[in-house]
Amino acid sequence: MKKYIIAALALAVSLGTRAQITAADLINIHLEMDEPAGDRFLRLGVYIDNTSNTLSNPWFDTTIYLCGLSFEMDLPVPMTVYDISKNGLATPGHYVWPFYDNRHLNRCFISCWPNTGGYRNFFDLDGCAFTIVLDPGYLSEGEYDIVVDNISLVETNGVWVHDYVKPGFTFPFAMYDHVPQYPVPTAVKGVRDVEERGQRARGPQGIYTLQGVKVETMQPGHIYIVNGKKIVAE
Repeated sequence: MKKYIIAALALAVSLGTRAQITAADLINIHLEMDEPAGDRFLRLGVYIDNTSNTLSNPWFDTTIYLCGLSFEMDLPVPMTVYDISKNGLATPGHYVWPFYDNRHLNRCFISCWPNTGGYRNFFDLDGCAFTIVLDPGYLSEGEYDIVVDNISLVETNGVWVHDYVKPGFTFPFAMYDHVPQYPVPTAVKGVRDVEERGQRARGPQGIYTLQGVKVETMQPGHIYIVNGKKIVAE
């Protein structure tokens, strides 16, 4: 216990010398889109950004060795998670899987956690942890947002666990010629027109069945698309 107290104090001193930098400031995740592969899928790499090794302390290793992460994704209807490609840092020592919210079927929870204990399951500091393969379904032409929230980055040495919670962000993409890709920026400083951005297609407005038939009322237990979001009627 004394060793961990001394280590924690050393880390606090080290962080304090960097203008009150906290451990959570040194790690993050972001999404990057793979080049279109000529099919309908949107492939998003989940990248870890870890700069904790930039801090130095003669008594304590300030590097944060992540072993797991999780986050929620709010997808445009009817986009779904088609597959998880573990071609990055999560292979071979981690399970990666999605869970869906029973009430909002376009909202999923992505979890990545070691399949066995031990230091060998730590991620490398930086790079693509895994790739999420998304099926846009019948999304029409237009620009969309994927909302990423409740981000949690985890480190452990088998004795204690630290959970670093990060703020969410929005990932924009577009459907052009039935292919998901980055939105095309306007000529003015690479920023899309504000009015156009506010009118992005987010799915059909009103109440629709999964077959695209508009209805006025919902039957309990049935799944509907309400203003672009899937819900289960109560």
